[in-house]
Amino acid sequence: MNQTYETTVPVQEHAEETPRKTGVASGVLIGTLMIGFGLLAAFAPVATGLSLAYVITAGLGVYGATQLVSFVRAGKERRSGWALANGILLTGFSLFTLWSAVQTTYGTVAMISVLATVVAFFTVLSGIGQFFTFAELREHGTEGAGWVLTSGILNVILGIVLLTNPLASWFALSAVWGIYLSVSGLALLVESISGRRGVRGDA
Repeated sequence: MNQTYETTVPVQEHAEETPRKTGVASGVLIGTLMIGFGLLAAFAPVATGLSLAYVITAGLGVYGATQLVSFVRAGKERRSGWALANGILLTGFSLFTLWSAVQTTYGTVAMISVLATVVAFFTVLSGIGQFFTFAELREHGTEGAGWVLTSGILNVILGIVLLTNPLASWFALSAVWGIYLSVSGLALLVESISGRRGVRGDA
């Protein structure tokens, strides 16, 4: 009986330690990548902003093409005219914008300006939505309502800044996003390394 117990305990400890080490390794890898991308965005905001603009525009085209394929594959009774129109508009916008950006410098400027304006629009809408959420939370006496209000105000201000100068704001946000990503990656890396030391200490 005692021999069976002594054999089972090390096996259970090894089974618990393996996922822990895997999680630590993943945290170190992801944290390092986040720091690398963050520094690249912070010190090269123009290149990052351009790359991000191209990726988002291409992503919209892929999404639109997916909607078109889904429309064609769906049965007649399940087809949606809105999905068809949305797919055509997104695909057409993506292809035309990418073509214009490749052909002329003005096309690239226009692409970034349009994307920044769209982001600003949805940011303002998100902030307004948070105002309504704050009102509901305050009415029910929920804690943390002030943070929701603060977030809403910041979103509205950010949206207005983007609308004021979409091009410059887009590149500025790329740098800010890079700093935020670097700090988050550093925090994750430190946390993962600390966890790894904890595993060694337990052993």
